[in-house]
Amino acid sequence: MTRRQKRGNHCLRSKALILLNLYDLIPSIEGFQFLNQAQDLYNVYLTTYSLLDPDKPESLNYIEVYMLGFSCKRFNSLKPATFDKRTKDTILYIFDGFLKQYPDDAFVYICDNSDGRARNRRITFGRWFNESNTVYEQHHFHIKYLDTDWYSTLLFNRSNNYKN
Repeated sequence: MTRRQKRGNHCLRSKALILLNLYDLIPSIEGFQFLNQAQDLYNVYLTTYSLLDPDKPESLNYIEVYMLGFSCKRFNSLKPATFDKRTKDTILYIFDGFLKQYPDDAFVYICDNSDGRARNRRITFGRWFNESNTVYEQHHFHIKYLDTDWYSTLLFNRSNNYKN
């Protein structure tokens, strides 16, 4: 291999990493963790969740789906949060990997409402998926329970064999 070929291969790897624009991922029990530029710690996880299917017999009326989620522990909670494209890209990269791994499954995400901003989170996260990939179908839900607004989305691959 010539010096020129080595340099060219190195450049391609570097360009690929730059194009991905991701933070370094640390595997965890639930999924992954990463620190963003502001040193905020993100936990991105996948769990299971059961949905009621009233059209099935009682013993079979629950459908298991995956629940995608993430949480953030702010390094400096007094400093206002700012948009970080690399955080968005890293979270979507992880979710996209899960969705590709389970193409015929459905995924739910429920937005945290501890600060009254669940609707904003649902809109933002929905926009992230719309901007990044059109192979997923989203169905948004809003319910009011015990004077609290709950926002969630059912997400699945458009070609999912079981989506009906």
